[in-house]
Amino acid sequence: MSDTTDIQILRSKTELISNFGSGYMSPSLPIEGELSELHFISESLDEPDTAFIQQQLKHATSVNLDTLSTYGFQIFDLKGKSKLNHSYKSIVEYADSINMITDNYSFLKFTIPIFNKNQNLAYMRFQRGSSGEAIILEKIEDHWIRKIKLYEWME
Repeated sequence: MSDTTDIQILRSKTELISNFGSGYMSPSLPIEGELSELHFISESLDEPDTAFIQQQLKHATSVNLDTLSTYGFQIFDLKGKSKLNHSYKSIVEYADSINMITDNYSFLKFTIPIFNKNQNLAYMRFQRGSSGEAIILEKIEDHWIRKIKLYEWME
């Protein structure tokens, strides 16, 4: 996660990271009906062993946000506010009040990475506000870089 500011997943330590929905988010595939989620990720990672990808998808859980918090990143308790039955509008307004101070927008949700067997490629999705993207990261000399943007969306 130390590379995230370089690859622009986390733009700064002041950006709010949601603790809700940060596990594996199923993508809305750009090729409807032609390619399953599993095969889309497998092909994107150039990984022929779909069972290896399937195993990661099956066990995908939430990102350990405690680790990010210890590095000074801001975790937004969306899960807690949702459990207290706050309206989505009031939650967004609260996030906006925090973000006005830090010059950020909304909060970030992201998936845990899905890796190829060599662990030099990773598939991730992240959403900031009402837009997001799916990307492939590549590890070169112990440093992650953006290899390709697979697709993006805006609601």
